[in-house]
Amino acid sequence: MNRTLFLALLALLCVGAVVSVSCSGKSSSGSSSQPADDDQAPADDDQSPADDDSGSLPPGVSAFLSQQDIDTLEKDGMKIYPGSNPPNITGYYIANSLVVVYDTPDNDVGAHKDECKFHFYNQTAAGGITEDFTDTTPGSNDSGTGLGAFISGSGQCFSVFVDLKGTDFGCNYESPEIYSGCLTAQGIQGFMWGFMLTSETGQNCGVLMPVGAVRIVDEQSGLAPDGDDDSAD
Repeated sequence: MNRTLFLALLALLCVGAVVSVSCSGKSSSGSSSQPADDDQAPADDDQSPADDDSGSLPPGVSAFLSQQDIDTLEKDGMKIYPGSNPPNITGYYIANSLVVVYDTPDNDVGAHKDECKFHFYNQTAAGGITEDFTDTTPGSNDSGTGLGAFISGSGQCFSVFVDLKGTDFGCNYESPEIYSGCLTAQGIQGFMWGFMLTSETGQNCGVLMPVGAVRIVDEQSGLAPDGDDDSAD
């Protein structure tokens, strides 16, 4: 089963120098915007993972993310929490102040992304998990369902690795993604989202980020709060 994305066209809703882009955000605006305000970055030093579990990532991650890819994302600012004892993050979470903090080649740094609802479920002791997302902005049809997802971490901090495959404007692409943060009673503290384009085939691929491009998105409020009740899962 392939993971399918229905990506909305990049919305150039300019208010001053602020640009709004769709939830999944693989499109490239080709225009400059202001850098994100570092003063608004979440302070999550007190949510660091436990020191006694520095285990490696789940074996399945290497099928779609090489060690070089992981090193690149970390170098560019993505937090990754290894370990074999992550918290149980089953539930829905809302990210409503997502801002691009790193982008190749910096065209979309400072861009604000649409509000997104993330659903994590089917988490297993072996490190498996499923992730869905929905762009909750009125008029958007942007959504996706996870395939080949894995979770690592220790203490209250975690990283989710998703093998994302989608189609946008007739262009088929592969884009491994990582979601990281630390679980609290209120939601996910220090929520970050990083991805890179590893493959593009088909038509109109020029409207997407180029192969090898990296984008990292940060929840500037510092918290992705709990969404709908997830007791059924």
